[in-house]
Amino acid sequence: MKKSYKRHIIITLGILAIVAAGLFSGLQHQKRPCSAMRIHYLNAERDTLLMPEEITSLITAHTPVINTPIKELNTTAIRKFLCASPYILDAEMSFSLSGILTIYITQQEIIARIIDRANDHRYLTLTGYYIPTGDVTVRVPVFNGHIAPIPTKDTTLSVEELKDSTYREIYTLARTIRERPFMNALTEQVFRSPSGKYSITPKIGVQRILIGKGTQLEAHFDHLQLFYEQELPFIPPSRYKELDISYKNQIVAKK
Repeated sequence: MKKSYKRHIIITLGILAIVAAGLFSGLQHQKRPCSAMRIHYLNAERDTLLMPEEITSLITAHTPVINTPIKELNTTAIRKFLCASPYILDAEMSFSLSGILTIYITQQEIIARIIDRANDHRYLTLTGYYIPTGDVTVRVPVFNGHIAPIPTKDTTLSVEELKDSTYREIYTLARTIRERPFMNALTEQVFRSPSGKYSITPKIGVQRILIGKGTQLEAHFDHLQLFYEQELPFIPPSRYKELDISYKNQIVAKK
């Protein structure tokens, strides 16, 4: 019994020593100054909306980071500041034992480039925001044609904030195209006519695809994909210049 009791005491003291060492190490870590910042992108690395040096410049202009003790850095405020950028959806942070601050950036996902009648350009995000393009070029379908200009330039506006229903139509169409791999790969440009009808300029196949007012998109795109996969390979490339998929359960091919 005595040996068992002593062993229990030794194990308990060992655990307490480990806990104390951990607490001491944690306190020392909190006192350690931040030695560097690193930016890690969690998505859309191909189309970087903000370069790492731009992100670090934004942070240092907002609050001093390098050589500031870790315990004095308000990571919640930094995250809130970063997420105010129209190009950043979310930001998370962690510190290494050597004091390096790693910032994990989730960028806004761009699904379309909008060019209105005034030739102003904006990007449309998957979350439904129209944002300035800045100096960034993203390879996405271009929407143009009869699109009224957004009154306020160089601002970020959500679909709900815009009174013109055209921008809600464009968002629905752009999101549906993005969510369907076949349509996303096929679509080069989307044109809106004065009557509010949409047509797609595809990357391959025919010259133009008419989709009408942009309703029943899922069914229309299903029929189009079947046509491209099962019919178009057996048709001479020059036979049809235009496809009209705006009708229910049918595709009208025009020469």
